[in-house]
Amino acid sequence: MLEALPAALDTVMDGDIRNELYKLRPRIAKGSSLTDALPGVGYVTDERLIQFARTGEASGKLPEMLLRHTRMETESINGFLEQLALWTPRVIYGAVAAWMAYGLLSGGGFMPNLPN
Repeated sequence: MLEALPAALDTVMDGDIRNELYKLRPRIAKGSSLTDALPGVGYVTDERLIQFARTGEASGKLPEMLLRHTRMETESINGFLEQLALWTPRVIYGAVAAWMAYGLLSGGGFMPNLPN
């Protein structure tokens, strides 16, 4: 684990996340398992990730379990982005339609004022 950690950290593009994950190295160097080292690291707030790591370490299939968790997270993020792309135009169109209706109803759009 200690040998693989630097290579794994090099794949993290975000500097803040990488700095937080560097906290794993001293904990693992002291003999902690990945499962024991994960709590307390910023950005690692998903209990499911810790459970996947625990299961992977216990079964000897840690890479497969972490890959499975990564796939699940990717699907979740992609699902959110799809919903955002689907609903954002609808919300904007609805807001524009409501604004236009308000302008027509409150500004005399149906009953214009005639000059005196």
